[in-house]
Amino acid sequence: MSRDAGNPQALIPLVIGVSGHRDPLEIDKGQLARQVAVLFESLHAQYPHTPLRLLTPLAEGADQIVADAFLLLPVKTRGELIAVLPMPLELYEQDFEGAALVQFRAALARADRVIEIPLAAGADRSSIEPAGAARDAQYQRCGQFVSRHSQLLVALWDGRPAHGRGGTGDIVQYRQRGCFDERQDSILDLEERGPSWHLVTPRASHAERQQACVPPTPYAEHWLFPPMVRGDLEPEGYFRGLWREIDTFNADAHGLATQHVDAIPHSEQSLIPDSAIAALPDSCRQMRLRYAVADALAIRLQRRWRRLQRLLHLFAVLTLLAFEFGQFDGDALGGHYKPWAYSTACVFMILAFLTYRRGSGLRLQDRYQDYRALAEGLRVQFFWTLAGVRQTAADRYLGRQRNALDWIRKALRTATLPLTNFRSEGLYPHAEAYWVRSQNDYYRQSEDARRERRAALWSRTLLSVGLIGLVGLVISTWMGASSFARACWMSAFVLPTGFAGIIDHYAGKMAFSEHAKLYARMSRMFDYALELLTESLQRKDSLAVERVVEDLGIAALEENASWLMLHRERPLEMPHQ
Repeated sequence: MSRDAGNPQALIPLVIGVSGHRDPLEIDKGQLARQVAVLFESLHAQYPHTPLRLLTPLAEGADQIVADAFLLLPVKTRGELIAVLPMPLELYEQDFEGAALVQFRAALARADRVIEIPLAAGADRSSIEPAGAARDAQYQRCGQFVSRHSQLLVALWDGRPAHGRGGTGDIVQYRQRGCFDERQDSILDLEERGPSWHLVTPRASHAERQQACVPPTPYAEHWLFPPMVRGDLEPEGYFRGLWREIDTFNADAHGLATQHVDAIPHSEQSLIPDSAIAALPDSCRQMRLRYAVADALAIRLQRRWRRLQRLLHLFAVLTLLAFEFGQFDGDALGGHYKPWAYSTACVFMILAFLTYRRGSGLRLQDRYQDYRALAEGLRVQFFWTLAGVRQTAADRYLGRQRNALDWIRKALRTATLPLTNFRSEGLYPHAEAYWVRSQNDYYRQSEDARRERRAALWSRTLLSVGLIGLVGLVISTWMGASSFARACWMSAFVLPTGFAGIIDHYAGKMAFSEHAKLYARMSRMFDYALELLTESLQRKDSLAVERVVEDLGIAALEENASWLMLHRERPLEMPHQ
């Protein structure tokens, strides 16, 4: 697999699900295909850095019309075509006859991946083979899967209610109301709702087109957006905003591919080395590549953000020095340089403001923190997958901040599909060595505690010097000292006190103290997890290993969400006290 960050497999795709009738009118198929192609071209124009991915059961009729239009897109525009089968292939093929079966097999052969929906609880092959409730339940589960894992649903539908379970009308309703199932912590979780693009599609099974399409007009297009819980969120703007965030990430990934070609391999090795990944399936290598892109971007943007913070605070120091020199010159040296000093202070203040506006416009802080959150979610998902943990990070991450950071959860769900879970004891040591032990070493070696102590020491020292300057200023004033002496004491008070305030502001923005506490807590947690994991591996207790990895992943996601919100409360701003 290419390590190029511009490779579509390294990007976060816009996932399009498909649902539609199996029996569109033959004369309508060309028109339907053209309108679907226009939709795809419009999405590419609006989100040019984001590949499209198609999820479809490849059923006869609408599914294959959309798939054909998708496959005609330029290679750089489209990502994967993933076939989602509602049941084992040999049973699903019973739905097709003659030429339809040949067309289905040809369409399936062009799919990049195939996902088979597991049988419902209590069902077996014999129960779903004949037509009936059990087989309909599989179609319903397939439709829910497509709806749940899509960011946009394309519905070629006549607008009439579904006649059975899992019909297109049901799938559209799932998009509007949500699919409630055992994976959700609460039925009030609205994560699964999303927009649909409805193309009114007459059906051949209706005797008259007019009867089939009242009140909608044939070929009419409708965007359907679910209502939002928060009244201040406009549905269309909200969902398109999520897609813009994903496109921004992909644009940054393209830039990384051209400017920092060595960053990707380094981040890949930091997750798991090439020697260990070689035996794993392609889905794991793809997830590792996406982690590496998010991690490398987060590191690069973090460095730029830290440089920006240092530059802002340097301008604050220079402004204070220039202003205080003007004061000193006016009080002690006759004021010959006072206008120049004040002008210089003004220039530094303007430079600080321009730097602040530049950083705000680039959204360095938000982007670096979002990409770090995405990388950590992918890290947890990767090792959950290796350990056979049947959890998804998207369902466990940022549960309390879903309005502000929904795009990260959407990207996580997209980036980790399809998942391949293992139940192989031979892979468990990978989770111990490359995640638990590696992350524990990282938290232990964090320098934020030392930085916090150093900043506090400098601040206390400068405040002490400032206090001495203040005492000297008071004594010199009472004793009627010369203006030069008073100006010296004033500078001895103002400069150290101002520098201490700038250092405190910088340390607060960098959250040294909070990081030190957070990392110490995480180190203790990973220490204990490492102890439990080592004991479980020695006992060859696979269930205990999976439980430790699962619980540690949930805790790591919760702590990372706390880290993210900690920094969200510290936006970029001009230094002040």
